[in-house]
Amino acid sequence: MKVSRGAHIVLPMDFWPGETSLLIPKTDDGRVIFVIPWRGYVLVGTTDDPDELHENPQIQADEKAYLLSYFNRYSVKKASLGDITSDFVGQRPLLQSAEVGDTKSLVRDHEVELDASSHLVSILGGKWTTYRVMAEDTMQVVEKEVLGRDPQACTTKDHILFGGESNAFAPFVQACQEASLLDDVIQHLWSTYGSNALKVLQFGTERFHADFPYLVGEIDYMKKHEMATSWADVLERRWGIALQDLAKADQLKGIKKEAFAS
Repeated sequence: MKVSRGAHIVLPMDFWPGETSLLIPKTDDGRVIFVIPWRGYVLVGTTDDPDELHENPQIQADEKAYLLSYFNRYSVKKASLGDITSDFVGQRPLLQSAEVGDTKSLVRDHEVELDASSHLVSILGGKWTTYRVMAEDTMQVVEKEVLGRDPQACTTKDHILFGGESNAFAPFVQACQEASLLDDVIQHLWSTYGSNALKVLQFGTERFHADFPYLVGEIDYMKKHEMATSWADVLERRWGIALQDLAKADQLKGIKKEAFAS
């Protein structure tokens, strides 16, 4: 296995008006970069460099400059380092069949391995967007090589994900209208929780802050159903404000809700 880091920057939406995404399939040094409208901002990523495994990898100055240089080739309005509202870095596991000098040359596929002596099944590589296929390939090996039977047909392809019941949208909208919720709150709740948004409303419909589309009741919902453990946990992971705009996250950090006062 080899660790690769991918850095991302976030910019205000006025640098990239509209809803069109852009994929740059091959940069001058052979990487892939995307520009995506994202939650009222524009997300630019990603670099691809070898790295050591870290709990909380930080973006480097040269990565910011690199992403900005490509973004500005295509943007209507040119951005500078001071315009970046947030940044973050992810690490991905890549399969390495031979020694290579960079990570962009390594494949993004996954591989299932079986240890003949212990029957330990391992899934290596892959990425979030291929998780279902990774799981299916792993279970086929388990069934055939460990359980000794013909693999069963996979049923997850049509399985509705948590919060994915589309028939809940109409009653959800009706409940929001009865509570006099504004459109920005309705959009936030449905895009974040899906059909589970109806459960969120049961925890209260008081608006958290005039400038943000969040509800006070969401905090109790996240504590009970999403294992939120702290105020920072809500701001950074559940609502993801820090991933979009660090200044706004800092603004809200000072609002210590009673839910996390202890």
